[in-house]
Order: sequence, then C-alpha cells, then structure tokens
Amino acid sequence: MKTDVVPRVAVLVGALLSLAAAQIAYCPAPYILIGGEVCLYFPGGTYTWLDARTLCQTAAAPPDPYTGDLAEIQTCELLSSVWNYIYYKLERPSNYWIGGKDEGSEGSWFWVKSGTPVPKGSPFWFTAEPDGSNAENHLVLSPNGYLADGRMDQSYYAICQAYTA
Repeated sequence: MKTDVVPRVAVLVGALLSLAAAQIAYCPAPYILIGGEVCLYFPGGTYTWLDARTLCQTAAAPPDPYTGDLAEIQTCELLSSVWNYIYYKLERPSNYWIGGKDEGSEGSWFWVKSGTPVPKGSPFWFTAEPDGSNAENHLVLSPNGYLADGRMDQSYYAICQAYTA
C-alpha cells in the first residue's frame, strides 16, 4: 500500500508545480510578463519613492485577485531580464524606483512588500553601493543596470509589480 502513495504524491507535486507556472503565464493589462517570472508595469512619468509606491498600489494597481506594489527583483535572471527590457524595448535607461529600503535599519535592505532581504553584493549592486548612509534609504535600479541607494525625494521612473493575493 505504501508504494501506491509515492506515485500519487509525485502526480500531486507535478500538478501543483504546473498550477504555479500557470499562474505566472498571464499578466493583467497593462502589466507584462518579464523573464517568465513576474508581471511588471513601467508607468510613464517620474515620481518620488513614496509617490511611486502609492501609484503602484492604487492608480496602477492590477485588478483582483492581484495587488500592486513596487517591484522586487530577487534573482540575477530577473535583474537581467528587467534591464534588457528597459534598455532594448523601452529604450529608456534611467533610474527606476523598486520596492526595497533600509530606512530604520541602516545597511539591512529588505523588500517592503514581502519583508524578505534584498540580495547583497555582486552581481546585484554596483561597486561601492550602497553608499548613501542615512541619506539614501530607498532602492533604485540605476542607468547602469545595477542596484543603488537613493534619496526618497528624488524623482525617478517606477517599476510596479502585480502580486497574487
């Protein structure tokens, strides 16, 4: 009887993995699938970090069952895919607000939506970054394709992400 359980568990795991992949296959407009991993939206205009986050959570928020917030770039592959989209498709290499900060915990960068740590060091951060101490506590995808710290009152483009609720 125990041998019957193993194939059933394997089928169940396979079905769950397929379901998880299927949830990423669709992005609500105007969000687009980037890197086969996440649904992102690149609104026009520039914003302070707080205004960008508010925009992603409200006016640019995706429809239910999704929620919107600034993007979390948690893998090297996603960082590369996002930057390639910005550089080659949008043709707009610039500074972009994304959803990380170390405000209130200097040097301990975390994603504001998930609360998980922002990856540190190379290949994510440019050499000598972060370098702003208490003055620069919000995460920027910079024109060179690396992460950097920025002052929240600076005006940059934003990258919004659709999260499943």
